[in-house]
Amino acid sequence: MSASGAGAISIYSRARGLPKSYHFGSIYKFYFAAYDDKGNLYVDGADDVPSEPIAFLELPRRSKSFQQFTLDQTFAVPGAVGWDGKYVVVGDSKACAVYRFSLAGTQGTRVGTTTLRQGRFVAQFAVIGSKIVGANYRGASAGVWKYPAGGLPAAMLHGLHEPFGVTLSQAPKT
Repeated sequence: MSASGAGAISIYSRARGLPKSYHFGSIYKFYFAAYDDKGNLYVDGADDVPSEPIAFLELPRRSKSFQQFTLDQTFAVPGAVGWDGKYVVVGDSKACAVYRFSLAGTQGTRVGTTTLRQGRFVAQFAVIGSKIVGANYRGASAGVWKYPAGGLPAAMLHGLHEPFGVTLSQAPKT
C-alpha cells in the first residue's frame, strides 16, 4: 500500500525475484486475501477506511487483472477471506460473523452465515475442516468454533494481548 495513492497486491512467483504488483481502480487498502484450490486469489479492500463499503475482488489464476464481485451482504469492518473447499468465506470483524458465498459471473450470493458467539472483533480466521479458528482481538484470546454451525466456542485460549491473526500449520509426522 502506498501513502500517496492506490494500494496493490504483490505476488512473488515461486517466492523468488521481484514481485508482480496488481492494482484495482481506486482501492487504497487491501485487507485480507486467500487462494482457492484452483489458484484463484480473492481479496477484500476499500477506497480509504474500513467503514466504507468493501470491494471484493478475484484475481483468476494466470490472469493479469482483478475482477470485482458484488456481494449480497454488507460489512461493518472487513474481516478475513478464506476458502472452505466449496465456498469463498468473508468475515465481518465487528459482527464476528463469517459469510459463505457462491460466486457466479460477477455476483456473490450468500449461502450461509457462521456466527462466532463470544467473539470480540474476530478479524483473521482459518477454516480447517469442521472448525474455524480465529483471533479474538478485543477478547484477548483465540477461539475454536464449529464450522459452519458457529455458536459458542468449543475451546478458547486466553491470556493473549490483542491477537489479530492466526496461522496454523500441520505438525510433522513422527
